[in-house]
Amino acid sequence: RMEMEICKLEESQDFNKRSISIQTALMHAILLQQLPEDSPFRNFEGLQFLLKDINLNLRNKNFKVDTVVNLEDPDFSFHINEAANGNFILPWGHDSCDVDLNLRKYLNSVTKTFARDFPHSTYKVREADNSQRSITSIDEFITFVEGKANSGMAMIVSNIASQNLGNFFKNALFLRHDANKVSHSLLRLYDGTPLLPLAGAKATYVFNKDINGTIEIDYTWQSVRAVDSGKIIFAKNLIDEVTRFEMKDPSIKITARITIRPDGNWEIGNPHVQAEGWNQTASTD
Repeated sequence: RMEMEICKLEESQDFNKRSISIQTALMHAILLQQLPEDSPFRNFEGLQFLLKDINLNLRNKNFKVDTVVNLEDPDFSFHINEAANGNFILPWGHDSCDVDLNLRKYLNSVTKTFARDFPHSTYKVREADNSQRSITSIDEFITFVEGKANSGMAMIVSNIASQNLGNFFKNALFLRHDANKVSHSLLRLYDGTPLLPLAGAKATYVFNKDINGTIEIDYTWQSVRAVDSGKIIFAKNLIDEVTRFEMKDPSIKITARITIRPDGNWEIGNPHVQAEGWNQTASTD
């Protein structure tokens, strides 16, 4: 109860306009209301000890996320369907962005988004012995997916194995909301403020193709300071969308398996999200 009251106080705009001494006095007043009359903490040193302990607990909230998200959760089904439609269906044939001249020769086989993204992501094939080899060109990708056939599968696979997939997960995991438009982002500050990560990331796609032509993609989207080469990582405040925060030392990794069948049907498996450090901004004491 004391933690909740202190948290509410610290979130108020008036509180943050006050001097440190006034802020301390206000927090002490809340503690004194909650403490029994015979508590040994009803003195300045005792109250400061409690505040330090409470603030430490508050700062540690939402530090770590390690969860598998059910994409079929009925509470978010409308939002997930909208995200899939907006990131996979609508871009199909409606990508108005241009591509370099040297990439246009591929556009009968792959999407524009894939052609533009290819140099910036990592594409691999898992071999029968479980080793992996890199796909180093769009030609190699088309040959792997299509084989000797001209089935059009490369266009379907490329529509998914591109930034479209990353954008889908951004919507499904961080911009999701319930029927009341309440944010259910997986990333939050210690005080509960929902966040959208703005960090750059590295996407990796590892393909496996069975004898029937079904393709599985093991997808990894990872953003940590090592990947970002020490660049500052920001997050957007989803309550006050004008605000963005410089984050303290965050990391995030999303993994999922996508299955694409020869008849063109495909499905995205439930993503595993592992994140740390998004609960504190760089300015958090």
